[in-house]
Amino acid sequence: MWLSNEQEFWDVFEDRSVQLQPSGLQQLILDMHFIVEIAVCGRFPHRPVQQLVSTIITRAIAAFSARNFDPQSALPEDEWFLETAKGAIHKLMLGTSGSESEPEPEPEEHVALHDEISDSDENIATPSTSGSEDSFASANNDDLESPVYFTDPEA
Repeated sequence: MWLSNEQEFWDVFEDRSVQLQPSGLQQLILDMHFIVEIAVCGRFPHRPVQQLVSTIITRAIAAFSARNFDPQSALPEDEWFLETAKGAIHKLMLGTSGSESEPEPEPEEHVALHDEISDSDENIATPSTSGSEDSFASANNDDLESPVYFTDPEA
């Protein structure tokens, strides 16, 4: 997951002239839970993904906290993120199979991300080979119906 080392992405969080929005943090955390659920349901080795996702979430929360913003007061409980991500995976699986009567495969486990946070770089994935023009931080939101901004679009 290249995002952990994508400095252009983190510059937005760390630039004090940019006003961060709680909805952007919420979306990032939800996306990270979704990635872990993909790994779990796809039976991929999810522990390294979980560790990397925890690092990303911790860094994003720290960026909000550094601005005297209490991110925990604006975020739903961890269970909400987990259930929402699991629900999205379930809908995708039903859409792919075309049958709602087909049971959802039971993954080995679902993981609470905030329980195991490590500062170790041992399992950190290498950054993507895509250029910075293709990064999440520089993505163009013009094609989205209702984009969620990390920053205030009016500022």
